[in-house]
Amino acid sequence: MLQGPMKTLVAGFANGVLGLWSLSSGRQLEAIYMHGPVRHIVADQMDIFAATGIGHYASWSLDVFHKRYCEVLRSVWERVPVAWGPGGAVVKARPPDHPCLR
Repeated sequence: MLQGPMKTLVAGFANGVLGLWSLSSGRQLEAIYMHGPVRHIVADQMDIFAATGIGHYASWSLDVFHKRYCEVLRSVWERVPVAWGPGGAVVKARPPDHPCLR
């Protein structure tokens, strides 16, 4: 286990789960399932790196934790021009009155 950015906790388990939790709410924010027991976890300001006892490894970029809310939201709007609606994904424009568009 180690402390992640912005009040988060990173933990790896013997069943191969590597997870990121919010310390404020206790909610799991992210998880991946690795092959073998997680044995090593290291982090710097921008990335988490983990490896298992049988040589599987993974990394997560933490850059989203270092950006402002509106910067993240604008990036999502550019890359994902859809929203979930009745029956599935629907092409949807950005909300014109959103504070991040001012």
